Amino acid sequence: GSGRYIIHELLRQYLVEKLCDHCGNYDPVRDLHCAYFAEFMQRQEGRLKGSEQKSALAEIDAELDNLRHAWSWAVEQEKRDMLGKLVEGLFLYYQMRSLVREGLELFRKAIHRLEGVKDSLLADFYIYTAWFEAIAGWRAPWHPIQGKYETAANLYQIGVSLLRSDSGDTTILPLSGINFLDRLWDEEWVPLKFTAVQRLFQERLSQYRAGQNRWGEAWAFLCLGNLSLIRGQKDDASRFISSSLDIFRSLGDRWGSTWPMYLLGTLAHDENRYTLAHQLLEETLHICQDIGDQGGAAYLLGHLGIVTAAEKAYEESQVYLIAAVEKSYQTRWEFETAWHLMDLADVLVEAGNLEQAVELYSFLNVFPPFTHGRENVERKLKELAHRIPEGSFEMLRVRGEAHSMESIILAVKNEFVLDGGQAPEPLRQVPSGSLVKLSPIDPLTERELAVLELVAEGFSNREIAERLVVTVGTAKKHINNIFRKLQVQSRTQAAARLHSLNINPHIHPSMDDKSTL
Repeated sequence: GSGRYIIHELLRQYLVEKLCDHCGNYDPVRDLHCAYFAEFMQRQEGRLKGSEQKSALAEIDAELDNLRHAWSWAVEQEKRDMLGKLVEGLFLYYQMRSLVREGLELFRKAIHRLEGVKDSLLADFYIYTAWFEAIAGWRAPWHPIQGKYETAANLYQIGVSLLRSDSGDTTILPLSGINFLDRLWDEEWVPLKFTAVQRLFQERLSQYRAGQNRWGEAWAFLCLGNLSLIRGQKDDASRFISSSLDIFRSLGDRWGSTWPMYLLGTLAHDENRYTLAHQLLEETLHICQDIGDQGGAAYLLGHLGIVTAAEKAYEESQVYLIAAVEKSYQTRWEFETAWHLMDLADVLVEAGNLEQAVELYSFLNVFPPFTHGRENVERKLKELAHRIPEGSFEMLRVRGEAHSMESIILAVKNEFVLDGGQAPEPLRQVPSGSLVKLSPIDPLTERELAVLELVAEGFSNREIAERLVVTVGTAKKHINNIFRKLQVQSRTQAAARLHSLNINPHIHPSMDDKSTL
């Protein structure tokens, strides 16, 4: 067994009531519970920063409800000593587990309750909240992205000012979240200025060196490297980021190492060193997958799709991007999911698959959370309208707008199931789960039935194309439609479905115009 006792919630409530009846006051028990799990989290914090990271995450997973209760009690009772023991470990945990919304709510409540005392602990709360606000601005569908960035920037400013007025310490990690604001440096309303932030990071680096805090040094180097990247100072950036990576590796902090590895990968990409970029991003992806950072894995899959597209390996690029789409959707980041779909549509255009791209762009053009990218989508649709016959374009546009997020994910994923029934490696890393709701089987057209019969007989795409006097691309398109209608993911499954359902052609003129995805 797990070594843990499981108590039903009703029994737990009954025991609490009896305890209150017996003691008259439940608060001392809550205090003991809070103190126990604050000590527990403080121990895990050190493990999260080193080679025992994966086992520490598993232990925190098991105690997460207890930790939530401990945090809530410490905030309610303003137990600053307990919060100090809980704060950094929980922040790291919420990052590694991609629990952005919960982390944001956690620190918002702490600010609201404890804002009366201006010290380094409150500075931590402001800076951690700013970090999660910045991520939420990128990934959450419910607020305009610029408003979320502005909120994050203001919170950073308050936190930094508190740090300067207090002699206490804070982790440098959330300060590295300034990279979420990099695209806004030129906007007048951003209150954070480059020189001030750079000075803060340099001060932190000196402080960590003096205290022999190697983990803090690693994050300080990362922050300085990221700021250098923003300013286009690539040599300085490479030097700082490489120093960060060396330290993280020496500490055994695999999750920490993913940050400098990702930045070095993007730097290699910018310098057209695609092989190196691919190698760094793949290694980073494998670490995220191994420790369970689903959000990081989704982000890296998307970037690998961009890198392979730059190498003109369009099919491989599309596979990465489809995996990024599905994983980000599973983590409930609809906005980021939409951006991966946008990248996928761009790659389809580069590969010459204009019809599929029109469907994707059309879906994104009416997808409510994607307001920030709509202007770009509309521009690309106008460009494609001149490259596709008018009647076909309008049909594709209407079809794309009719998609749901679930149906479009199913369509693009089915596009890349291999002949042997096995998905490419990036797609096999994504659990299938119950992502989409399948509709009843659509009737097959006469041509699709002919293709299906050849599939069942074992013909390849090229052989089917030769038999029916069509292009290989058209044959593949028919097979994709068959897979979608039969709700299968392989040729073997399609053939079995043909025999088990005794499918007959059911002709509708419009059925030949079903989704091109």
